[in-house]
Amino acid sequence: MVHPVEIALNDPHYFLQFRPDSDAVHKHLSVPAELKAFWMQGNEFNNSGDINRLYMLYHNLKALDERETPGALAEVGVHKGNSAKILHMVSPARKLYLFDTFEGFDARDVNAESQMLPVNDQAFKDTSLTAVKAFVGTDANVVYCQGWFPDTATMVPAGENFALAHIDCDLGKPVAAALAFFYPRMSPGGLIIVHDYSSGWWKDVKPSVDGFMVDKPETPILLPDKSGSVVIARQK
Repeated sequence: MVHPVEIALNDPHYFLQFRPDSDAVHKHLSVPAELKAFWMQGNEFNNSGDINRLYMLYHNLKALDERETPGALAEVGVHKGNSAKILHMVSPARKLYLFDTFEGFDARDVNAESQMLPVNDQAFKDTSLTAVKAFVGTDANVVYCQGWFPDTATMVPAGENFALAHIDCDLGKPVAAALAFFYPRMSPGGLIIVHDYSSGWWKDVKPSVDGFMVDKPETPILLPDKSGSVVIARQK
């Protein structure tokens, strides 16, 4: 009989997950069931196997609030809005800027990739601004920035600082543009999270991050989530 863990490790159709002791044993700092449902809604195949990233986002958002780290939240690469929903529900008092075409990849970014990709500018078109607004919400603290980043960065007021920037745009060019924009605008102790750094799917994410950080004092810390995110904590 094959052990269930061996199935999870060897079968590409299974994802290995864990629950932290704080949740599974001590029953505190757990992620509310409502958030888990929103995390997977409409994107169950990917996000049901990425509960680790949900824990990471939730606990770090709570920690930023507890530390009273000032600044807004941002996400570059929203797709259907699952992580955006989490950001807004956990920290509703913070301004949340959401950057996306809401129409899939921009051809300019796809064409800039140095590696052969299994996608083209038709990828991630199964969304819309209308659908994401209905899911995430339309209150005054949520700012939808539709279009090509970094052109849409002009929608951020001068002097705005950020406590957290979640970069999940898969392609090297927008990742580099997002780092260049948000890094100098991060509050001390603020977090930049870059998805897909070591996933193996999106070949230009890692060199874009490494190239940007080569002369910076911070070191990207790899996370054990499904798609190999890294977190950069802005020094004080």
